[in-house]
Amino acid sequence: CVGIAIVVCMHRCCHRYHCYIDDNIPVSLPFREIHGASNQLIRFIVVLSIPNEIMGIRVQQRPDPPASALGVSGENGSMRRIQGTVMILVCLSAALFYWTTKVSELETGTLPSNDVIKAVPVLENVPSVPVATPTPPPTEAAPLPTPPPVQPPTPPPAPGLPPPTPQPTPPPTQKPESPPTPPPTQKPEPPPTEAPVQAAAAAANNNDNTKKAEERCAQICMKRKDARNKHFGGNVLEPKAALGMAKKAQDKMINKLRQDYGANYFKAMFEDNPSPTKKYGFYMDANRDKADVEFSSHKIAKDKMKIKVLEAQVKLMQTEQKLEGCDCINGNKPLNPTAQLSMDIKDEFLNIESNLASFVWMTGGHSASAGHGNMFNESYTAFAEYAAKDVFASVGIEYKGQNYAMGGTRSGPEIAFCNRAVFGYEYDVLSWDYGMTDGKRYEQLMAYLYRGATSPGHPIVHGVNLGHAGRVERLQQIGEMGIASFILDEAAYKGARDAIPDTEGMSDADIDKLPPFVRSFKCGNQLEKGEPHCSDDKYTKYTCVARKGKVSWHPGIKWHALTGNQMAMLTTQLLVDALGELVVDLEANDPANLLKKLKNEDKARVEAFKAMPIPPMGDMADDRLEGMDIEHFLKSEGICKTGRTPSKTRYEGILTETNKVGGFSPAGEETYEVGIPIEDAKQAPGNGVMKLAYNPGNRENCPFIVKPDYKDFFYVDKKDGVSKLTIPNEREKKAFHYDPSKIKGYMMVCTGVCDFGECKKSDISYRDVEQFKPENYEMKVNDVLVTKIVPMGEECVLLHNAKGPTFQKNSKQAFDITVKVNADGKYMRMGAVAVF
Repeated sequence: CVGIAIVVCMHRCCHRYHCYIDDNIPVSLPFREIHGASNQLIRFIVVLSIPNEIMGIRVQQRPDPPASALGVSGENGSMRRIQGTVMILVCLSAALFYWTTKVSELETGTLPSNDVIKAVPVLENVPSVPVATPTPPPTEAAPLPTPPPVQPPTPPPAPGLPPPTPQPTPPPTQKPESPPTPPPTQKPEPPPTEAPVQAAAAAANNNDNTKKAEERCAQICMKRKDARNKHFGGNVLEPKAALGMAKKAQDKMINKLRQDYGANYFKAMFEDNPSPTKKYGFYMDANRDKADVEFSSHKIAKDKMKIKVLEAQVKLMQTEQKLEGCDCINGNKPLNPTAQLSMDIKDEFLNIESNLASFVWMTGGHSASAGHGNMFNESYTAFAEYAAKDVFASVGIEYKGQNYAMGGTRSGPEIAFCNRAVFGYEYDVLSWDYGMTDGKRYEQLMAYLYRGATSPGHPIVHGVNLGHAGRVERLQQIGEMGIASFILDEAAYKGARDAIPDTEGMSDADIDKLPPFVRSFKCGNQLEKGEPHCSDDKYTKYTCVARKGKVSWHPGIKWHALTGNQMAMLTTQLLVDALGELVVDLEANDPANLLKKLKNEDKARVEAFKAMPIPPMGDMADDRLEGMDIEHFLKSEGICKTGRTPSKTRYEGILTETNKVGGFSPAGEETYEVGIPIEDAKQAPGNGVMKLAYNPGNRENCPFIVKPDYKDFFYVDKKDGVSKLTIPNEREKKAFHYDPSKIKGYMMVCTGVCDFGECKKSDISYRDVEQFKPENYEMKVNDVLVTKIVPMGEECVLLHNAKGPTFQKNSKQAFDITVKVNADGKYMRMGAVAVF
């Protein structure tokens, strides 16, 4: 209508005038003769309202042409002009109605046009404000009837606010009556634009938006579910499907092991074994043979697996319940049906996060469990991860095997009481493998298990190479108190070892035909010893052949592979068992509610464990520690500062309060703070702070990770004067959730470890009571002199002052330990400091 009105107006005008634009382009009709018609139409419209002095346009009036030139004559020509005028008025009125309606829709936010949406910036959640129309000045002409005022529609309230109170409609303004005059030609009044019309339009528009939103969400959710099912190989949110996917992945793992060991040997080692523990890798509940035990390690472990599965499912559901404005879990419906959303489906909506939850196996142990002699990725912790990770990944869980074992290290007291600093807070299995170093110090094993079991992750505890019956008894005690405890079924495991082929007397050709994990494994009934080739093929030779640690008491790669694969069989079977029970559990429970219930039960079980009397601690509670609260040591959080690696506080920059962070790395490629070589520390001037130092001889030159465990330490000598170490620093307070009210002020200090106990004469061993003399060194805590040391285990001492074994916090709720070496040529190395 607008276009027709403009054309007719121009037709009428340009028959009356010769119009020139830019002095050289005549404008005349018919409009097909206009140069650049679309642009010139716009420019001509502007001509009608802007002075021609500004536009540079000249308009010349011409006389009326004869009727024959117009194609009309006489009365017919006059009628044609009247008809044209009426058509102009009708078209202009229709255009005015259309334009008024669209402006109203823009003000109320109901206009669905994409072009308008693109052109007008949108401020979300800002209600529209009606704009008052200025009243035109009165004219001499008779007033037109005043239409009733139009109440603008009430804007939608901002989220969380009540709708605004409707304002009353003011009465129409009364004007004085004028004398009657002949009525002018009546213009058609514009159609009414009352609220009902706008509301109907808005409702129709909302219905259109709802339909589009529903169609869009149906497409997004369908593609998302297809992408999720393709990623996991099935519907991981459906319990039976998840169980089937995990079993399929487990079967694939077992088939891979059949290839590595050979089908016949695998069958003899694992499948033909009569023990029911075989499907768990010959690991069993520590209290399996005790009928009166209240807690079942298998049940507790399966509940932990359920928690992991449900964490993954709930996280995935939460993502898909709010997927770009769509709820793809509860009916594939839009969260806001009337919202105007883009119909584009971005690829990022279809990206499936693989690691929705994590399962962490934490290994603690000595050099054999650390994998010394082998490459770091050949330890049993690494083999367990290789085997199990795809089974866990089939249901959205990332399996992490973390080997934090350290050569020449006992399980206590340093590692036991510094477990948060070394292992961190979140792990699901804590393994113990300190048999060669702990000996019969069962109290160290108990402290290690107790402190680990009460860590925030509430882990399963697991014993490797326990040997002594006394160690088995300690795991049984922990199990009886409500902690899932697993030990090796030695009799069943012996059957598996016996099934390994003995290559003594076999030809090289026959040996080469054997599968890789049994080839040259047993010679003369000895594992990894003897001829032919068992000793020679104990360690791999593909890189860094001259690496350290290739000694008789360190196992080789085949032993590590067998042990790691057994661990993978344990954890994957527990996972499959848990998924089987979830098929039933989720018939009557929502995943989120069941997850909450299981977590609450897990927390209550551990709290009940902590409320029980502590088990017998042996030498750790002897007369030397009389008057000290041993239970507080075991149950309190405590804070430890250790120089050792691997440790979480070192890798994450917490110890050094820097942004230098990292993890396991080849020597020389570390990104965390490594400190300075000890020889440099001896030369560097003191700055009042103990130096973090290391022995370069412990690093191995190899482009791959060989042995990332180092006994680094804090160093001070005579030339440094008084040197300080603060515990906790600000980063440690945050990382350990430091609560000063729970710290009594017991101070434990552990020496820098000497390899094989061979410390140099210049190395002051403060654990040696005989060396605790003022002529050798002085030690203070918050300026209070240490007057006595009490050995705690073989590596650590407890500090006493003149008033007893506790020290007061300073104004920063921390403890400053200062050391001053007085003896010439002497130095001191601190491996760790802890406060309880």
